[in-house]
Amino acid sequence: MTRRDANSAVDGLQAMAARFDDAAARAFTVLDHEQRQQDARTLRVVAGMVADRRADAGELVQLWLESAERMLAYYDAADMAVVYGDRSRRRQLRAVETGEAGA
Repeated sequence: MTRRDANSAVDGLQAMAARFDDAAARAFTVLDHEQRQQDARTLRVVAGMVADRRADAGELVQLWLESAERMLAYYDAADMAVVYGDRSRRRQLRAVETGEAGA
């Protein structure tokens, strides 16, 4: 996940929160019963969308963290293979490259 992706996800969440706030404000100020019901439905839909967005953002962050951990493991193994040049470290490096290490 790039910084741009993260910023875009945050912007999306902020836009959803603004819509949520607007719907909430209307739900409490509109006097017409039918309009209040419509706004309440909108509020529930927007709340669900915000929850989905937060879940999506959480999944993206988790994937990014897993990717970063794998990269760090790769770099650690690569450093050790270069420094020590032993076969077990090179095997470890190959295992990390193929995703067979750690998990």
